[in-house]
Amino acid sequence: NIDLTFTAHHKKDQMETLIMQFINASDFISMIGIREEMGRLRRPFLKCDKSDILKYAKNNKLRFFEDPTNKNYSFKRNKVRKIILPLVKNDKFLFDKIANLNKDSLSKINALREKVMVDLNSLKRTKIESCVIISYSILRSYDYIEMKLFFQTIFKEIFKSDNYSANRYFWIELKRFIDSSNIGSTFNLLKSLVVLKERESLII
Repeated sequence: NIDLTFTAHHKKDQMETLIMQFINASDFISMIGIREEMGRLRRPFLKCDKSDILKYAKNNKLRFFEDPTNKNYSFKRNKVRKIILPLVKNDKFLFDKIANLNKDSLSKINALREKVMVDLNSLKRTKIESCVIISYSILRSYDYIEMKLFFQTIFKEIFKSDNYSANRYFWIELKRFIDSSNIGSTFNLLKSLVVLKERESLII
């Protein structure tokens, strides 16, 4: 029954995350990095330097401890933190490349969110909102990466489920289902949500 959770992720954590996404050739949604707000989670220090947080803690005699797993190089993040991040910070081309990808992704995601909300308002719903009907004209305007945000917004705004995540292959399979499955076919989204393919629309 917690209303909000606050974490101390900071600027360096953000850069580490972006480097890892860059290495993994992640999609533009992943390249927006760590979000300041996500569901009930808040990260108020994302624009703060770790050194400033440590300085404040010491000056105000606040107790803190270093996570001992930070020294374990078997974790990818620790390798990025200790080996790759210093190299990227000293390579202006690479640093700017990652920073610009992040900037472009943030701009693109904001435009996509506006489109998703417009499309969401045009969906047909039953009176009790247990079903949502999506026309193919809307679905065809999204690639599988953009479709991820579209469906996640439907889950959150209409079906009040915001703790949903799926990997890249799930969204590729969903896109394939929409494009090539037979009329009457079904696809499981959540435990309580199923997609039914009709002739001119999908029904969730």
